Amino acid sequence: MNTGFTAVLLAAGKNTRFWPLSNKKHKCMYNLVGKPVLYFTLLGLKKNNINNIIIVVSPNDNSIKDYFGNGEQLGLNIEYSIQQDALGMGNAILSAKNYIKTDNFFVLNADQSNVDELIPQMINLKKQNNNLVLASQETKTPWLYGILKIENNIVKNIIEKPKQGYEPSNLMVIGIYLLPKDFLGILEKEQTAEYNYEEVIQKYIDTKGKVGFVKFENLPEITLKFPWDLFRMNKYLFDKYITKSNISKNAKIHKTAIIEGNVVIEDNVSVFEYAVIKGPVYISEGAIIGNHSLTRDYTYIGKKSIVGFGTEVKHSLMFDRVETHKNYIGDSIVDDNCGFGAGSITANRRLDRGNIISYIKGEKVDTQSSFFGNVFGCNVHSGILAGFMPGIKIGNNCNIGASTFVFKDLPDNSICFCKDNNIIKLL
Repeated sequence: MNTGFTAVLLAAGKNTRFWPLSNKKHKCMYNLVGKPVLYFTLLGLKKNNINNIIIVVSPNDNSIKDYFGNGEQLGLNIEYSIQQDALGMGNAILSAKNYIKTDNFFVLNADQSNVDELIPQMINLKKQNNNLVLASQETKTPWLYGILKIENNIVKNIIEKPKQGYEPSNLMVIGIYLLPKDFLGILEKEQTAEYNYEEVIQKYIDTKGKVGFVKFENLPEITLKFPWDLFRMNKYLFDKYITKSNISKNAKIHKTAIIEGNVVIEDNVSVFEYAVIKGPVYISEGAIIGNHSLTRDYTYIGKKSIVGFGTEVKHSLMFDRVETHKNYIGDSIVDDNCGFGAGSITANRRLDRGNIISYIKGEKVDTQSSFFGNVFGCNVHSGILAGFMPGIKIGNNCNIGASTFVFKDLPDNSICFCKDNNIIKLL
């Protein structure tokens, strides 16, 4: 009998709700506070002495293996299982079946960066004669998640995306499960379907016995379901890991620059005259912070990105090789290799100051925030004086012409410009 634990990390699937991000890599590989989100998940597992890791990936996605390898540098043993087709969570777990050598194993999303806070209580509950243990926390939007129905402190049902107004509780299932190995046998007998994993848990509840749950209080809701969830993840990681300033001796900072709060500045960063940086802020290697610019409020600046002259970047994630000049980037997410012409603006508030609405697969989704700008995929470029209305997402490889205002999401590979006060869009 092997009484230790294995962790199966789910990092496959199409991530369609994360569009226009995650075009070339899994969402867990976006850098926040200097490391991929997956790094913090692995760190939390190691902290709890769970060193045997299986990562389920999609075919042709080598981003995780190229970065982490076999895990030796982190003191972990990492193996990789390929889920050939996006056939749901149950199928992903079964793809890792032959790698699981312990009697009990954790299943979790690869972006579960707070795993170190979850595991100890789940193990303790497992010891109290629970066959299977779920993790949960309260949510304000239960219709978007799998929701627990509880009787006598025992899980009786998991309702996947219940109809609004008919939720059995406000306890959503966090993406971490502690399962016995015999669960795999039941899972294997079920027909593959998108939600068969939840159905198998229900069958386990009905036939095998006691299923416990841990309700975690005061945890931020940091599941990476939609692109704007990166903001909550970013704040969580900033508050947890960036508790003081750390400025590289190799950074070039002009004496007139102003730096306040917790600020990390990596090697070969240049901060020019009269630039202002108000932390929490993280500035990656080789970035340039230009004259009379302002960078503030939980902003992440990626490698070799430029916060150009007169630009303000507020509460935003600008990834690698993004170029700005006299722009306002507010509450926005900008993927690699984007450029903004002078005067381009992201609008981040509604006139009525209500919550920003975005569209996911054609359906309205409340972002639960009255501050939200835009999400830009890779290789987006705008001409001078372009504008973007709140909640708009711009696909990969798009070009937006000068003086053009974008009011709707743009698909990948779009060209959008304004001519004679009429919006013309070419795909």
